[in-house]
Amino acid sequence: MSSRGRARQRRPAPVPRKAGRQQSRPRRAASMPAAPPRLITERYAPPAPRDLPELRGQLARWLAGEAPQFYLTMALIGRQWVPPAASVAAGAAQVARQERLRVTGDLYWVSAPMTALARHAGPGLPTRNLYPHDLPSRTGFMVFEAPLATYVNGEGREVQIAAVSWGPWDGPAGQWDHGGIWLTFYSHPAPVFPRQAFTGGTADPAVLAPLMGTVPPVLPDNEAGWPFGELSDDEQLPDGTPAPWALAVRAGWRLMRQPLAQETAQPAGRAARRRLARTGLPDSGVRVIHIRRREHGPARPAGSPGARQYGVQWWTAGHWRTYWCGPGRRRPEDRWIDPYLAGPDDKRVRGTERVKVWDR
Repeated sequence: MSSRGRARQRRPAPVPRKAGRQQSRPRRAASMPAAPPRLITERYAPPAPRDLPELRGQLARWLAGEAPQFYLTMALIGRQWVPPAASVAAGAAQVARQERLRVTGDLYWVSAPMTALARHAGPGLPTRNLYPHDLPSRTGFMVFEAPLATYVNGEGREVQIAAVSWGPWDGPAGQWDHGGIWLTFYSHPAPVFPRQAFTGGTADPAVLAPLMGTVPPVLPDNEAGWPFGELSDDEQLPDGTPAPWALAVRAGWRLMRQPLAQETAQPAGRAARRRLARTGLPDSGVRVIHIRRREHGPARPAGSPGARQYGVQWWTAGHWRTYWCGPGRRRPEDRWIDPYLAGPDDKRVRGTERVKVWDR
């Protein structure tokens, strides 16, 4: 990703955030109707699709209440970009407002196999270009069944990236002529809690009670900006930034539009819909993204007319192929070609290396 694309990136720094949340006394938003107690597991435990609207509602409440102080603390220690404003506090409040708009966009839940495929396929995309038609919606909030990425923080604890939001952004000071997007990556919040709070993989609610009101179900961890249009592929992606995560998200968006993906709708639970309705938060259904089960057609006989004769079978690795679409074939569209076993079914497989097919 070019230097323009890195304008919003910053290194993950979960350790200072813990202190910032414990010391701050932020303004609280209007209370949300009672929901079931939230359990914090040491390892990421994904929400079920039907529970996602309420998780998003809890996050939106935090963004309207505690988040301005959170972003202000991060800005004051040099780990958060804020837009020019009358004060740093005003800039931090603007970041929180804009993030809430992104989070309350379309809602997505991505299965573990689809997440794995996006992580695998992301680095292989031919270019780093991003176009408006790549986005599944103008704004959105996407939660992954399996972590999109992981890293180890300064305390030696693993941080798991569990969700991403996106929305329009014109770059620092509106520098991007064709516009672009802002992505916020969210992590599972367990590393901000003390290790001793976890017993048997689950935190003791009594130990965490003083902190539960100031920590959202997923925590803003890092951001990235990405301008629309063509970007140079010559520059090496920098270490310690979310650029590889953004590439995986873009791959997932492109995979969602292809025949290998299956999308279903999942409504929120009835009780959750009532709670969200009382607070004016969206309770729209969740778009659930899976990998479609492969249907194998009948193999063409090895001796059929026009068939080339082969003495072995071989694995063809998964790869991207660029097609030119739209009026005048001017719009590039990258399509993922699944790994597949080529050659006659009755012949031996050449080589011993196995290629995993991301299917279910």
